[in-house]
Amino acid sequence: SRLDEASQLYTSQLSTEATVVMGAFDWFLEVLHPQVTKGHGLERMCQELAIPLENCIAIGDGSNDLEFLQMAGLGLAMKNSKDIVKKHANATLEWSN
Repeated sequence: SRLDEASQLYTSQLSTEATVVMGAFDWFLEVLHPQVTKGHGLERMCQELAIPLENCIAIGDGSNDLEFLQMAGLGLAMKNSKDIVKKHANATLEWSN
């Protein structure tokens, strides 16, 4: 697809300057600073609130949620998630987003 081609191009051109992530749907791509991820956000929030990461639940549906799901104590994928998300989640919910 054109989005896959764009993802490969941006990834090769930007290498360490940015992270390129496919969104939950097949019509958008995220180009982010390497330190800007949902996982980093969760980690920082937990530090600020003095909550252990293992006490958190993360729910996601797209490739941009992978780190987020893996960092939380419990990572849940929505029913309509991409297969890669379901693979990395602890469980898949019975509901779609």
